Amino acid sequence: MTENVPQPTEAAAAGQSPQPVIHERTHSFTGIMLRELRYLAAMLVTGMIFFWIAGKVLPSPDVYGSAVLAQGPAAGFSSELAMLVGLFVCILIGLWITFPDTPHAGLFCTTVGLIGTAVYWGKTQELFLAYTRFSNPNAASACRVLAVQDLFWIFFVLAGELFTTVLSRWFSDRMNWPELLGLSWPGGNELAPYPRCAAALTWGRQARGRWWVGDLVADVAGLLITGAVAMGLLYILLQSQLPGQVIFALFAAFAAGAFLAGLIVPGASNWAIWVAVPAVAGLGYLIAANHSPEYPGQASFFLARALPIYYASAGWAGAIIGFYSAIRIHYGTRLDGQSAS
Repeated sequence: MTENVPQPTEAAAAGQSPQPVIHERTHSFTGIMLRELRYLAAMLVTGMIFFWIAGKVLPSPDVYGSAVLAQGPAAGFSSELAMLVGLFVCILIGLWITFPDTPHAGLFCTTVGLIGTAVYWGKTQELFLAYTRFSNPNAASACRVLAVQDLFWIFFVLAGELFTTVLSRWFSDRMNWPELLGLSWPGGNELAPYPRCAAALTWGRQARGRWWVGDLVADVAGLLITGAVAMGLLYILLQSQLPGQVIFALFAAFAAGAFLAGLIVPGASNWAIWVAVPAVAGLGYLIAANHSPEYPGQASFFLARALPIYYASAGWAGAIIGFYSAIRIHYGTRLDGQSAS
């Protein structure tokens, strides 16, 4: 695979408009495999960290019963703190392993690793059956508690994005992983077409604010588009409460939602798109809390078929993929325009 890498010229150093100089660079099969295996390693490491936290600190349905699924980490301050510390550690490790592919590569691996903890916790069917048997005949109280728990996951998402922003800037200013991988670092204000969202490679060296501050109208539009598209697809895809079904449906739905939001509203920040994930979950729980299920153990509204942790793991991972896919298309269009000129 060859790539055209624009490099700064003598004209650029003299303050004149630079003309792109085309270089050919060939990536070996070993180099490509190394880049991909880093992601797998980061996902496995972060998954093991979250799984250890779940076994040591978080309430376990195996010990305390299915009713603890309604509270989740929000059951106590120690559980919330453990999840947040685990989030920060996993993002740091994931970013270090995958840097500099994208600022959110470490965050993506962290969300994928969190899926293991979601599966370990169980599914909403066990929760609704427990509430039907011991608490509320229509299980509405379980959905109301899930809506309250979702507030923690909104904070979880915002804290993860803030920590990613700070870490990515620090890493970008101090580490030159492209050289370690045999790749050249983009010079000056030029952005080289690297395989994964190349514009983000120079996060710490130029245009910092553009990556996390968007226009308010664009942010609201991005949040609404992401949520509306995801809800429409979840109505089709989220047909059961089985973990495998839930993971696929959430990942695909929010990937599509974030992708369309990024294409239609390129000025929307990723903050708004990320928040759409737990916002959809909270809306679903509130709606389900006002309806009685047709059968015991079943959610009364399709969005309530997944626990909040599934939204924060599989759903958030899908949103990251969709958002960066949209950026890649915008970036490719920009490169095509530069090549034509």
